[in-house]
Amino acid sequence: VDRIAVVLNENTRRNRCDQDMENLTARGLICTTPSGRDDDLFTIQLAADANAWILTRDNYANHARWFTPTMRRRRLTFAFARDAFTVPPDELHAFVDDVARAR
Repeated sequence: VDRIAVVLNENTRRNRCDQDMENLTARGLICTTPSGRDDDLFTIQLAADANAWILTRDNYANHARWFTPTMRRRRLTFAFARDAFTVPPDELHAFVDDVARAR
């Protein structure tokens, strides 16, 4: 993976990850969207332009017009169980296969 971008609304509350967020921001990996704008559309467009994957819990049902079938296939969902981070195996395998093909 060459680059990771995190898209956040500028009003997003930051919590225990503040130091991590500051480090990502300093490296130019945080993209903040203007207050009052739809951060979902920024995320979808950024991913489409960069041929990137989206890691989210959002299904973008309210953006079906822009969230194409290709983008749906490039969406990773996730969950936390205590301190464990997990992605469904089928989505994780699709991501790993895509990264391997890109190399």
